[in-house]
Amino acid sequence: MKVRSMKLPKELEQALKTRAREKGVSDSFVMREALAEYLVPGKENATHDPRSFAAMTTDLAGCVEGPADLSTNSRHMAGFGR
Repeated sequence: MKVRSMKLPKELEQALKTRAREKGVSDSFVMREALAEYLVPGKENATHDPRSFAAMTTDLAGCVEGPADLSTNSRHMAGFGR
């Protein structure tokens, strides 16, 4: 990817930071997404979701019943490593 720099008025900078925070992505991602929509309207956005798998599945943490930590009960570790 090529690096570009630009000057932004305070209002745009604040809006950029706010949108990036809302989406959980970087400022650069929001800028690429906006430019893609502006320069190629109607075309499917080619940018990808930059969040990690862990970040996209945070709502799933703790949704399964069971022991909180298997390593604290030696019964669960019986035969491990054999």
